[in-house]
Amino acid sequence: MIYLYLASFRTIGVRDPPAVLQTKLNISYGIECCFLFDMILMFFKEFTPEDTTKPVTSFQEITEHYVQNQLIIDIIPIIPLQLLTLHR
Repeated sequence: MIYLYLASFRTIGVRDPPAVLQTKLNISYGIECCFLFDMILMFFKEFTPEDTTKPVTSFQEITEHYVQNQLIIDIIPIIPLQLLTLHR
């Protein structure tokens, strides 16, 4: 919930002092680093296909499975939207 709040309200127009804004950004970046670390670990996590009971341990098969099924969902939260500039 903290990340959701910080990610939502760290945009232009926030009237916090610069030190508070920097603290919020640092917390957000720390959480995003955790997301990135988790995403990297997923490339090494074995999985069990639905039709078998034997886990897949091959790095290539794990990577293919992750890229095809979960990667895009994991990339979305680490996109640095606060760095985008919107022009009106």
